[in-house]
Amino acid sequence: MPNYEKVPGVIRGRRYRAVTGTPQYLTLYEFEHPKVSESAAWNTQRDAVPVSTRMRSHMTHAQGSPGVYVKTFER
Repeated sequence: MPNYEKVPGVIRGRRYRAVTGTPQYLTLYEFEHPKVSESAAWNTQRDAVPVSTRMRSHMTHAQGSPGVYVKTFER
């Protein structure tokens, strides 16, 4: 995840582990705009760390995931 935070347009990334239920893990990124994860810089980071490729083969996405969402209100 730290490599993705170097991508232009990424504000922050956070990882969560479920206390109960599934999915067991969740990674959430906050972007400046919805197209950040489609950029060349984002794709370059996908394989920047060798362990990422190994881990990706064990990952599954929950139905409807990954999703891109927009903020619905400001505080």
